[in-house]
Amino acid sequence: MDIVFAVFTIILLALATPAVCIAGYLRIRRKGYRPPGTTLVLLIAGTIGIAGAVAVSPKIPSNAGVILFMSAFFWLPLLVFAFLTFAAIWLLPRRNPRRFGIRRPRFPFAAAGKLLIGIGVGFSLLLIAIWARGTVNDEMLGKTFQVLFILLAMGAYFVYMGRRAKAAQSLEEVVKRDQRAPVLYLRPFNQEWQAFVVGPKSRYGQYVTGFQRFAMTLGRYEERMSSDPNVAVRFEEYLGGALTSEIGPFFALGNPEDYTLPEGAVRTYATDTDWKDYLERLAVRASCIVTEVGGSENLTWEFAHLRERGWQEKLFVITRPKGTKTNWFDRTYLWLKGVKWTSWSDFRATLTPLGYSLPEETANGTVLTFNAAGESITLTTGAHDPEQFVEPIRSYLIAKAGYSEESFAPPPPPAEVDTPRKKIVRLLLSDRVWLILVGIALVGPFLRSYIPGIRYLGNSGTMRKGIELYQRQQYTEALPYFQRAAEGGNTQAMTNLALIYEEGRGVPKDERKAVELYTKAINDSDNPDSQAMVNLGVMYLNGQGALPKDESKALELFKKAVEADNDNGMAMLGAMYEDGAGGLPKDMATALSWYKKSAKKGNEFAQKHLKELQGGTSPQSQ
Repeated sequence: MDIVFAVFTIILLALATPAVCIAGYLRIRRKGYRPPGTTLVLLIAGTIGIAGAVAVSPKIPSNAGVILFMSAFFWLPLLVFAFLTFAAIWLLPRRNPRRFGIRRPRFPFAAAGKLLIGIGVGFSLLLIAIWARGTVNDEMLGKTFQVLFILLAMGAYFVYMGRRAKAAQSLEEVVKRDQRAPVLYLRPFNQEWQAFVVGPKSRYGQYVTGFQRFAMTLGRYEERMSSDPNVAVRFEEYLGGALTSEIGPFFALGNPEDYTLPEGAVRTYATDTDWKDYLERLAVRASCIVTEVGGSENLTWEFAHLRERGWQEKLFVITRPKGTKTNWFDRTYLWLKGVKWTSWSDFRATLTPLGYSLPEETANGTVLTFNAAGESITLTTGAHDPEQFVEPIRSYLIAKAGYSEESFAPPPPPAEVDTPRKKIVRLLLSDRVWLILVGIALVGPFLRSYIPGIRYLGNSGTMRKGIELYQRQQYTEALPYFQRAAEGGNTQAMTNLALIYEEGRGVPKDERKAVELYTKAINDSDNPDSQAMVNLGVMYLNGQGALPKDESKALELFKKAVEADNDNGMAMLGAMYEDGAGGLPKDMATALSWYKKSAKKGNEFAQKHLKELQGGTSPQSQ
């Protein structure tokens, strides 16, 4: 029952959380609030929800059941978040969301982006310095670098948004640079974010712009991206480039509720009273007018006006390519926005009373236009790539509308001075930089595991602190330092940690744990610890930690320690010869030889034992 409840909770939350976020965001936006303020409201609501879960967590018993646990840590934050979000929707006063004229967002995108990049770079340097001192372990370093990578990427995206806003051009500025007749784009405002084509990133990723491209950059090097996931591309993203290069500048009337200028068509923002005049002027100048299947009251008026003025011969209706299917997230998003999906039959039923004659059915990837009588003319079907949609329109305009090849020739690009500042910005936004950052975040910590010496740079400070506390007999305080160093691959730390468990200093005595840590320190391929060999050998001699008494195994470990020039190993090997243990012959001369070697290295046990054996004679005099 608990498992069923947990699975049900996770699935429901996975659906409910984005739904509440999207619905709350759209509802607050409809009340006239800009994206920064709307996002702030959602962040405050979410923070309070999480704080509520944190506040009740101490009251949850450690043996709490799944239902209580899931309710406290999952349902409570979501319910508080949803309640506060919809309370804000109800309480916030309505404002006029419509603004006119060129888009110049008041939010300082560029400054915020530079601040994020500065914080990310500064914190990265600070973290590296702390890591080198040994107070941050590898796992924390890797996770923190991944967060910092996202922070830097978001900063770069904000800088990009700020530069776009600063460089936004009006229709008049574009017309001065490009004298060709424009292409006018008609669509319902609330449908302009729906996908025109959905397909694998390897094929359609090049057409993605804006935040989705930023998200692709973040996920490009993740393992889940290797499966070539689908991306959704809007009409103007997919066809805008080809229409601009092959026919003329791509224009559209903008949605007065836009906060930033959307990617795609160049927009002009008319008032509620003069937008029809703007449409009239644009339609007169346009070489062609393109639209996709959609429906709204204003779009219906635009189609009627085109038919009334006889401009239906400029109108080109384009249907989505074959194989494109809207996923459930897109359908849910459009539903939350109040957008009704428009089928071909609905579209045809809307245009027929206006004097247009359309076929009852049409294929995917179709481009059709109309003659003087309003009868449809199919130019192509089965189109898929942007050029396959645009070329039939271009050819038709040349053949039927009196345009020439020269009239569609694009103007030469303006000369651009490549300043050092632009080079730096271009470098910061390049994929190469993000690849390096991801490499540091994901691969960096592993270098310390596979390159001898490197992995000890970060935990040497941790070891020093641990040893200092151990020598003060502050074993409980020393334990976490040895643990962090051991997690970083320091074999001496593993040995010290094993000794703490073996002798029960500051922790419950656990000889099995000690055996496990000694073994791990010995089996390290880069830097096996010789003292761990000695200590584990002693445990084999005594049969400790569930080990069998095994003098031969102990002898083997002592010999390995001696090969590593360990003085304790030399002393223990001398003791084995003195006792004739481990299959060795009892040989006092050889035992004395090993005791002397160990004593010369400063081993106190060997020095004391030699004095006892030799009647007080110092080993240094021998």
